[in-house]
Amino acid sequence: MPNHTEHYQLHQWEPGDPFLRTDFNEDLAKIDGALGRLDQRGIDTAYQLYELLLQRDYEGKYTGFKRALFFDGFRNADLIQSREGFPLTPTGAALGRTTQSDYPLGYGSAYAKDLFSLNLAFTGCGVVTGLRFQMQTTSAVKGDVDVNLYFTTGGFTWSSTKAFAAPSGGGLREYTFPIPETPVAKGSTFLFRVYATVDNVKFRSAASSTHLGGTVLVTPKAMPAGTLISAPAALPAGRSAMAWVRHSGGSVGLALRSNGADHPMTAGEAAPSVELRNKTACTEQTFRLDGPLAAGDWQAVLTGALGEDEDGMTVYDYGVIVL
Repeated sequence: MPNHTEHYQLHQWEPGDPFLRTDFNEDLAKIDGALGRLDQRGIDTAYQLYELLLQRDYEGKYTGFKRALFFDGFRNADLIQSREGFPLTPTGAALGRTTQSDYPLGYGSAYAKDLFSLNLAFTGCGVVTGLRFQMQTTSAVKGDVDVNLYFTTGGFTWSSTKAFAAPSGGGLREYTFPIPETPVAKGSTFLFRVYATVDNVKFRSAASSTHLGGTVLVTPKAMPAGTLISAPAALPAGRSAMAWVRHSGGSVGLALRSNGADHPMTAGEAAPSVELRNKTACTEQTFRLDGPLAAGDWQAVLTGALGEDEDGMTVYDYGVIVL
């Protein structure tokens, strides 16, 4: 009769011991079960690490060394290399079919040399291209006037100075300050500031009299699908990778990119979850990439698409862990 190993009672035959096919099958079943439990414990540990680091990132706390992990909760655009669609909102990266046209700030009767807009939100998708405003000179100004503009929305901040011809002989005139094309979605907040360093140059306020007036120029553009590519992250070699994406509405896909080649991750279980920022109910989609990953720079390629009858979706966060 064979002896057995200490922990899993696997058969240990001596020369001359008889053996059966069922003995081999029994041993292999035990090994497979043990390896499966070990693999699941590794996945569970990776998920707990992802949850912890993401929570600390939302709280603005230092998350330490993350060499085997990259993730994004879309608090800003710092971890995004490029995107087609997927403007950022205060809750995450969004897509939508409802479009946004020009956003009027209105005009009032007051003037100031330094004005901020109200912190407002768009109601649809589009591309911001500029700001139309009115400038007044209280006395004749020779030559051009340098106008400074500051614009921020969805993790994107831009500022510039542009020279405009002053209204002749004093007076009031409307101008357009172009800005780089910037995608926005429903819920994307924005803030403008316009100011001048010349005392006798002032800008017309909105009806509130204390905030900037004018019109935010927006080209309407539906965004029913999009792609978001993360900044490169130096990852160690691994035998596989797991990922989790929290979203509401639509469907998501995920791939890992290295040296220009994409490695699609296989979608697994989708389960109800709660996003961490506002505790909103959502779907958590799992992904897995089986097969070895070489050490080096990797990127996440996140895709999203609306269903035929869906108007919008939000991706709240994602994380990828090399196992």
